[in-house]
Amino acid sequence: MASVTWTDVTGVAAALSATTASHRAAILAYVNGTGVAVDSLDGEAGETTKLARTYLAAHMGTMNQRGINGSSGTVTAQREGEISVHYASPDGINGSKMLSETPYGRLFQMLISRNHNSRGPRVI
Repeated sequence: MASVTWTDVTGVAAALSATTASHRAAILAYVNGTGVAVDSLDGEAGETTKLARTYLAAHMGTMNQRGINGSSGTVTAQREGEISVHYASPDGINGSKMLSETPYGRLFQMLISRNHNSRGPRVI
């Protein structure tokens, strides 16, 4: 089986070692469950599937970490008097724009798009 563990994820994104146990569990349940369409890769036991799951988990962990640290999208407006900052909102957790927010999301997109069984990014 091509399930990933958090050790696999921190192997590509060491900064995610501080991710809380509950976030780890939720992310791993998603990517090892229905989060990746394995039929469009090399199947449940395939190495490409495992790598795609690892990158998607690293992407989700990174996005989660950004949210916890108070970061958001790109700054779209600022004001000095009575300080105001506006951030762009992502289009959705599984949208291709959201995946492009991290290097791991972009690597995930590359794996999906380069696979001969795929007709484009397929995140369920």
